[in-house]
Amino acid sequence: MFAVETIMKRLQFVLFALSLSLLFSCETEEKPQLGELIIERVTCDSVCCYVEVVSGDVSDYGFYYATTKSAAEKSGAPKEKGAYSDGTLRAEIGGLKGNTTYYIRAYGMNSSGRTYTETISVLTSSRIPTMGDNDYPSMN
Repeated sequence: MFAVETIMKRLQFVLFALSLSLLFSCETEEKPQLGELIIERVTCDSVCCYVEVVSGDVSDYGFYYATTKSAAEKSGAPKEKGAYSDGTLRAEIGGLKGNTTYYIRAYGMNSSGRTYTETISVLTSSRIPTMGDNDYPSMN
């Protein structure tokens, strides 16, 4: 009986040591680090933007947008999924109103957490172009 107890205690110790070894040998994934959110193109009803993924893997991503900064910074804000390719998150946010300020921020996420860019603002262009005093044709 004593030998069985000794073997069981040693087996428990070995299993405990093995568990600790596995626990500390697992690498933890780094949260994604995102660069600056860049506006590539603005029209009267869409905004094209992108952000570089500086480090970390990305398993989920998107671009939140709204007409107020506080609304864009809530996770319930409208979101455009976009695309992820070659370390860059890209999106074309469509269906916007002309001559309206929108606030946009991107996020990248993996099992270690979620990272956001700074929230930026962009003004969509007017549907009807405006002309300055010097834009009128001459009447010569």
